[in-house]
Amino acid sequence: MKYIKLKSITTYSELYGKQIEKSGVIDKIEKLNTNKTLEILKILFNTLNTPWYSNYIYIKIKDLDRERMGDILYSKQTLFYTLKWIMAYSKEINNNYTNKKISLEDIVEAIDLQLMISDFLDKDDIDPTTYVYKNIYFNTLRTLKNEIVRAFEIYVELASKNDLYNFKEYVDINQKFITKYNVSIKEYISVIFLLSAFHLTDFKFKNIDLNEFFNNTKNKYKYINIVKGLGQDIESYKRWAQKTIDNSWDYSEIYKYPLIKIEENKYISLESFTIVNLLFEGLYWKIVETADNENARKKIIDFLGRPFEEYVAMITEEVIEMLKSEYKFVHEFEYGKKSVKKSSDAYIIKNKTLFIIECKAGRPLRSTFEQEDKDNIKKAVEKFCVKSIKQAKKSFDDICKEREDLKFDKFDEIYIICVSLESVKHNKETINIMKKLLASNIDKKIKGYFNFNIEEYEGFCELLYNEIDVKKELDTYMNNMDDGTFYNYVYKYNKKIRKNSFISLKFETIAKKVNEIIFKG
Repeated sequence: MKYIKLKSITTYSELYGKQIEKSGVIDKIEKLNTNKTLEILKILFNTLNTPWYSNYIYIKIKDLDRERMGDILYSKQTLFYTLKWIMAYSKEINNNYTNKKISLEDIVEAIDLQLMISDFLDKDDIDPTTYVYKNIYFNTLRTLKNEIVRAFEIYVELASKNDLYNFKEYVDINQKFITKYNVSIKEYISVIFLLSAFHLTDFKFKNIDLNEFFNNTKNKYKYINIVKGLGQDIESYKRWAQKTIDNSWDYSEIYKYPLIKIEENKYISLESFTIVNLLFEGLYWKIVETADNENARKKIIDFLGRPFEEYVAMITEEVIEMLKSEYKFVHEFEYGKKSVKKSSDAYIIKNKTLFIIECKAGRPLRSTFEQEDKDNIKKAVEKFCVKSIKQAKKSFDDICKEREDLKFDKFDEIYIICVSLESVKHNKETINIMKKLLASNIDKKIKGYFNFNIEEYEGFCELLYNEIDVKKELDTYMNNMDDGTFYNYVYKYNKKIRKNSFISLKFETIAKKVNEIIFKG
């Protein structure tokens, strides 16, 4: 997961002194060659961090003063918003689509369109809390290796071990998936993995022909149907795009259908995040949608929390066993003198320091990332940060009283890490809410408390695996939580873990399984 630093965007009105009316933008879209424009957007998405177009192309063609330009097209949101306008107002892609030769003038025309559309981004009455919160989520990119490992371990391996769960709570999600989609979860993950890997190499510059792509696989037509279910033609996006055109944060339909159909069995992909996102979060909702009714839906959601908790405990224990150091792992356990209670999901002990791991298999509402939803952001802080931290602290206090043999009261320093599917995005206001509501629960022993999403927690485990002092890292991050995500912080200050990764070891094993699942002998 990578966090892209936000930059200011030069708009059309700043360059030329006027804002184009909406009707004028629509007129320009209708006149542009849609096929070429999509190809150019693909180029711009994949050169987002190397803005050669502003340093060379735009100055050369438009003969503009470099000092007036600022940062042109240095925003993923603006490119997505341009794509949304094209979906809303372009004419249907020509069915005899072919890769068109693109000139510098064509690229500048597309950049001009993007600059016109950037004038319609949020400008007035921006709430700093919701704006920063949405920007952090929107500019957080998922890591393919983590997504594939996590999806395979949770949805395939752990979810199938029914002996781990109470029979009343167990749901055979794999059988439900086969019944609804005519493909197993492990086949689905394998196909999306291949698609993601292809995008990160050739797909970002080429279009995909499904017949050729799956030519040497075991079940060619089954796999083709999986991918076809991830795409639409421009006309199919149109109603959603027009209805939500004033919301420059809502790209739900593009996340659901990240492939744009250009003709039968031929598609283009513009941005890798939308494909990688299918592997874990997207698959979560695809599994939930196998439910026949609301009660079944709730049961599936409740059950999915169990293999998630098992995964968090599993990777923690595996990493500590690899270390063979002074760290000790303690799994969730039952306690209680008068009634049976359960501890937090896992504990890590090092000398006089205790790390409490508390899982909550949920996520803030999608609306908090897609619109002005300050109330639900506050509710998310209370649910995933405050409530979970209080729960972990109460369990700790009870264990100190009821299980004296464990000597939990002897620890000098305590860190509470609450892990959820997606975390609350930290900015100054969300951090202040958390601190205010926790003030009466935090004693001098508690040196840090955090809400990590699952990929951030994997980053924490990578620190352990590389024998980096996690206490020191958490102390530093506790004082700088509003600087970005913890995962970004981990990679910024610890380059070492990029080369030495326990997730990479698991990925190699799963990649071999994918090869066996998909390809002929």
